[in-house]
Amino acid sequence: MTYKKLVTLYILGQLLSIVVAGVAMFWPAGRIDWWAAWAVILVWLVWFTAVDIVILRSNPDLLLERLAPPKQAKNWDRTLLSIIRLLELARYILAGFDLRTGWTQGFHPAAQIVAFVVCLLCTALYV
Repeated sequence: MTYKKLVTLYILGQLLSIVVAGVAMFWPAGRIDWWAAWAVILVWLVWFTAVDIVILRSNPDLLLERLAPPKQAKNWDRTLLSIIRLLELARYILAGFDLRTGWTQGFHPAAQIVAFVVCLLCTALYV
């Protein structure tokens, strides 16, 4: 497989992750005018873009490693990663239902904005 195809596959996988996260949040919420979900999608998009630029410039061979599961990975490691991914998906679905049903209404918008800024700063630490 050519390098260009690998990069295309990798980017499509990243975009698919964002779309799945959006569907997981907006569908249970029953609406798309939810600014917090759009903020999550924006953070993911910025994060993926920044990391992908760093990887493509500094270590393009890392794409090969990220596209295929490691052959030396232990079964418990693969199981743990699958559980983490499922829990993350469940978190987004639960957040959508929370918005629809109003289970945790009452967080002040200023607190939500501060939490979003902290999330951005923490994400920036990884880049």
